[in-house]
Amino acid sequence: VIAMDQQIDMTAVAPDTRNPIWDKQCVFDVPHRPCKLVLSVLDKSILKQEQTLMLGQAKIPLNLAANEDVEDWFDLTTDEFGIVHQHAGSIRVCRRFVPLSHWQEYLRDR
Repeated sequence: VIAMDQQIDMTAVAPDTRNPIWDKQCVFDVPHRPCKLVLSVLDKSILKQEQTLMLGQAKIPLNLAANEDVEDWFDLTTDEFGIVHQHAGSIRVCRRFVPLSHWQEYLRDR
């Protein structure tokens, strides 16, 4: 689950793997104030379809220069304060900020 304020996107379930790769592109309207993208990694139980376990979360800062690709690894934390009580894994996130004034050009060049 990828969220920023009230905007939410989800990836598909990566079945039967301990090292999932999602390769998901998401688009969010970024407000003018500083904000963070919250990425939550969940594990769906095989035994109970309705049971979902939160493995960890990463809070990703969005203070990016315009039209610059940034790729980083983030530790998944296990509590709301960003403290890692046990290593829950890491996730690689690539991100880019495209100003609204360049949006049409960005879509055309993709």
